[in-house]
Amino acid sequence: MTANINLWVEYIGEQSVPFFRGTVETLLKAAHDDEATCKQLADSILRDPALTARVIKIANSTFYNRSKIHVHDVRRAVLLIGFNKIYEICLTTAIIETLLNKNTCKHVYDLLAVSLCAAVLATSFAKERDLTDTDELFISALLYNFGELAFWSLTGEAGEDISGKMKQYGDSDKAQRELLGITFRELTLGLSRHWNLGELLNMALSSKDQADERCLCLQLAHRVARDRIFYFDQDNDDELVLDVMRFIKKDHAKTEAYINRKLDEAMQVVYLNLSYNFDRRSHR
Repeated sequence: MTANINLWVEYIGEQSVPFFRGTVETLLKAAHDDEATCKQLADSILRDPALTARVIKIANSTFYNRSKIHVHDVRRAVLLIGFNKIYEICLTTAIIETLLNKNTCKHVYDLLAVSLCAAVLATSFAKERDLTDTDELFISALLYNFGELAFWSLTGEAGEDISGKMKQYGDSDKAQRELLGITFRELTLGLSRHWNLGELLNMALSSKDQADERCLCLQLAHRVARDRIFYFDQDNDDELVLDVMRFIKKDHAKTEAYINRKLDEAMQVVYLNLSYNFDRRSHR
């Protein structure tokens, strides 16, 4: 299995993401650099005209810019909405530029929508528990499905054939291992370790049963995003609401309202970044 992981990690690295890997490493270092300044961050963004335009556009959106003060330049955007939010925008942009093109299949858009939703939810859940390092939580949640995203974005027609076979198998971890030699979770973990994407992501991917509150937060956010958007099932949803209740420590009615409110906010971010207006209610 280790050989299979190494082969896939090498293939993905060669095919698609030297730019992405460098961007993520830079963002992770900057996010933990207490001496980083607004000017340094702004200067690094200004080196890329496309990124500059995107940062200014998103910084002026109602989700990120609650003050409604219009910004015209990157330095003002950093000062107005803060380091962490700018890092989130930059990382999201890096993923989109790496994975999406005119031939991208719908499944990649759907999976990226789930990842974006989960990233927003993870930071919201963390604030309910007064957890620190919400910027690392956002990054880890956004990258949680990166192995699968990279796989489907690179495999083209061959991927469509594999997808059809997986559906016949039931689209389970067992099917992934039989068809690919590894699971998508193992592929993401291999990429994370090889590219040093962060210990939190490694921990969350290593086991489904983690005592670390940040891992629980990240995994719970992905369950909510995935199950509420695509795979709604009443029995599973009842259990999911109970798990969120225990984590954010609210009663059932308040938890249900909280989940719906935060999902609506998360879908604003999805549409803002992907121009992707997904109606989750159509999957219920």
